[in-house]
Amino acid sequence: MQDSNCAPGIVWQTEPEIALQEARDTHRLSYVFVYRPGCPGCRLMDEGTLRKSPVRQALAHWVCLRLTEHHPFAQARDLFWYPEHLTLDPSGGLLRRHSGYLPADEFIPWLLLAEGDQALRRARYEQATDYFSRVTASYPASGWAPEAVYWLGAASYLATDSAVELHRHWRVLRQRYPDSLWAHKVQADWRMPEVR
Repeated sequence: MQDSNCAPGIVWQTEPEIALQEARDTHRLSYVFVYRPGCPGCRLMDEGTLRKSPVRQALAHWVCLRLTEHHPFAQARDLFWYPEHLTLDPSGGLLRRHSGYLPADEFIPWLLLAEGDQALRRARYEQATDYFSRVTASYPASGWAPEAVYWLGAASYLATDSAVELHRHWRVLRQRYPDSLWAHKVQADWRMPEVR
């Protein structure tokens, strides 16, 4: 049974076994929204982020699971700050986890990163570059954009076996987001070739 505050327009499962079986059967990723009744961030997700048309469209091809903090599935994952967002691969393995409220312009890139993660794990490098490129092109001001540029470089390298591609993206990362954790990860002397 869904609670009355649940965002409309999203097909929510409320039983993990059913949701995970649907994800396996349809080879889709799962989005798990774990909430605490009365939680302000959870309410913001329901009344704001999850009601936005672009978010509903983004979630249309996901299996969506909505649980309270007291559900055994949630309790088994040591969750403690709500809302808690999980993305799972079709077999139920964790792709991403995020605690706290996300506005739509941060939530969508987070979903795209999860899709890119899954593509990378499946060695679908061109597909991964598409997901990461969508984050960098459509959400360049997002807090997730530096990570997307980092993984765009990695996916491009894996797709082409070209260090030039890797370094081209990582150079962009250092130029656009120099203070990000992701830029710091590529500060090592990689003997970067000149990119023209």
